[in-house]
Amino acid sequence: MTTTAGNLSAFFPLALVTLVLSSNAQAAQTSMGKSSAELCYQAATFGPAPEDLQMCTRAIEGEDMTRNDLAATYSNRGILWVARGQFDRALDDQNQAISINPDSARAYINRANVQYRLKKYDEALADYSKAIDLSGGRFAVIYYNRSITLAAVGKRDAARADIQHALDLAPGTTAYQNALEQLQ
Repeated sequence: MTTTAGNLSAFFPLALVTLVLSSNAQAAQTSMGKSSAELCYQAATFGPAPEDLQMCTRAIEGEDMTRNDLAATYSNRGILWVARGQFDRALDDQNQAISINPDSARAYINRANVQYRLKKYDEALADYSKAIDLSGGRFAVIYYNRSITLAAVGKRDAARADIQHALDLAPGTTAYQNALEQLQ
């Protein structure tokens, strides 16, 4: 079965990427209980609840965190905004995360995901490419998400190349295999 570039994303949603807290912060939380930042991360990773945005905001405004952890918490809150359909707020949080930690490939991925949802495809493609550069190209999910964006703008050959690269990095991943078949 083939599909047009415009409806490929209907079959294969963008993969969300959440940011983890540094190992130092995780170790401290193990002995002292879970912080709001840790609970924010868990909500962004495993599914949001109504109070999770408040928890993320509480962490951002009141917890003593490293710059990387603060950036990760902004990015995680941005993921929660997306879950609520608040894309402008999500974009603001991803921008804040990148301004705090411009070397975070995951924040660029998350911002690109928001831009894709806003149909800002050129910006999404630029951020996915920046994430590839920052990560040394080791995250298959970036290539997968970029391929969906490339397909959305009609660049099927480039989309196929990215899906193939994702499969090279994560052989046997069903979503990647299915996406490649859809682009054939």
